[in-house]
Amino acid sequence: MRLLNAESMELESFPDPVPENVPYAILSHTWDAEEVTFTDMQDIGVASTKPGFIKILSACQKTLDHGFRYIWIDTCCIDKSSSAELSEAINRMFRWYQDSTVCLTFLADFPRNADVEAQLPLCRWFTRGWTLQELIAPKNLLFLDQEWNLIGDKYDLGEKVEAITGISRWILDGSSPLSSVPLGQRMSWAAKRNTTREEDKAYCLLGIFDVNMPMMYGEESRAFIRLQEEILRRTSDLSIFAWQSDNTSIQYRGILAQSPAEFAYCTQIELNDDQFHFRDEISLTNRGVKIQTPLQYLGDGIYIMDLHCYRESKRLGIYLRRTQDTYMRSLPHETAQARPTGTAVTLPAPTIYLLSTVDEQTSLSILSSNTSGRSIYIQLPRGNPSFRIHSVRAVPGTYWEAHDHRFSIGSLRNFVCFVRFSVTLTPSPGWTQHLHVRSEEDTASFILVCDLAGKSQARLSLYAQTGLQSSPKPERFIDPFTNIEGYGPLGDAFSLDLLRPGPVEDRRVRMIHRDPRSNYVITAAFVNPIDPPPSVFRVLVSIFPDDNDTDLGFRGLGGPVAPHDVLPLGGQARMALSTPAAP
Repeated sequence: MRLLNAESMELESFPDPVPENVPYAILSHTWDAEEVTFTDMQDIGVASTKPGFIKILSACQKTLDHGFRYIWIDTCCIDKSSSAELSEAINRMFRWYQDSTVCLTFLADFPRNADVEAQLPLCRWFTRGWTLQELIAPKNLLFLDQEWNLIGDKYDLGEKVEAITGISRWILDGSSPLSSVPLGQRMSWAAKRNTTREEDKAYCLLGIFDVNMPMMYGEESRAFIRLQEEILRRTSDLSIFAWQSDNTSIQYRGILAQSPAEFAYCTQIELNDDQFHFRDEISLTNRGVKIQTPLQYLGDGIYIMDLHCYRESKRLGIYLRRTQDTYMRSLPHETAQARPTGTAVTLPAPTIYLLSTVDEQTSLSILSSNTSGRSIYIQLPRGNPSFRIHSVRAVPGTYWEAHDHRFSIGSLRNFVCFVRFSVTLTPSPGWTQHLHVRSEEDTASFILVCDLAGKSQARLSLYAQTGLQSSPKPERFIDPFTNIEGYGPLGDAFSLDLLRPGPVEDRRVRMIHRDPRSNYVITAAFVNPIDPPPSVFRVLVSIFPDDNDTDLGFRGLGGPVAPHDVLPLGGQARMALSTPAAP
């Protein structure tokens, strides 16, 4: 670290951090034309010809007046011709201001004896990006007018500075650490500040968020994306996603903001402090931001993700649009009213991928592919008081849209999947004409396997848990009933291949009890023709008593479905499917 000797006007090098026995002042100011650079300071004769040299002299004199010998000034203490040195300095600058003994803040547009209440908010210093960290970091900051006279320190002027910047005086005086402030609120401090270069909108905030990253001038707005990515590597604060776009015409965006200006509405954000606040891992992947969090489904592929924070007593969330196996921000100019985790309307916490960035053209292309691609709908019986369907799980989970009971597979030509579900007969009068009324519930589990091969082949098979588990299986086979988690998000190729329907499809499972009045049959069938091949396949699962094959009142697509509509019944599968159930 270089410091300017205020007496000799020479630059001297010190180890970083500077030893405690070398107190130094530091200058905070706004740049004007023809500032004195590091190269200029190699020849005082050259440096003294520049208009900015008067500022250097005045700062040195003020340093000596405070009893210090050294001062750090950003214009002349950094060799900006060295990209490595510039990058290192920017990453350390917050600490340099923090370690200074006094920060001399020169307000070039504050006249002597001006009214503080009226003039201070008008100072350009409060509008610049770099001066944000220069306000927060120093322990002792003095405001000086254009003639270098003292206006006051940041403690005396705390209320006025808070009103101008939106930064709590408890942060300004160091009573509360920066880490106690939600990320979204910290971003809002920079929302109305400007920098000469686009990249500096991100680089000037490194210290505010305690992150480091290399400088890459020329990357423009990509710098702010990189800043958010670095922040996400070390946080569980979801308020970083609470930004709002000013462009109301754009329907979809990535999950990351484009600039600090989009956090202008986050000034009053507070994190929730209940036992359910988000604390899980957030990670960056080649598919976007990976996160595990509950989602609230609204319909038509739109979800609300709870951000676990509040603004004016409103719990904030954001709208997400699912696009096959990823999500992107929907209605980015709005935030949503979120419901706390654990309410009945939220789905279990899935692992999801949020696209980091996406432009409007790309988003429309993704949605077009998603809506025009192939889908497999699985229609399960519901609404019958004599049985209930529950514990529905699907593999591969990446393509499964639980709210619609649909696999959305885009343009994939070959695809094998299954849905696991349980059927529980309930002790109710609904089946008294057909089944024996049991005194307690009876549950059995099944999987429905669907195999699409090319454009023209679509096949189904049903398996009962009792039959599958009694059949011999290779060691590598993952049992879908006992170890569905082992399939992973894309499934397991070996196990799915074994479950693939055989030459003769098994579309019927008969559950046999000792009391024949408790027997029932489950069938599966395509309810739309598959020749010519459709883009949407609809599979209907039906349940009816075994005594007379009478359907149990389930209304599927297009009305009641009778047994002859869901057959033909399959033959022998490669694994046994009909096994007597326990009485």
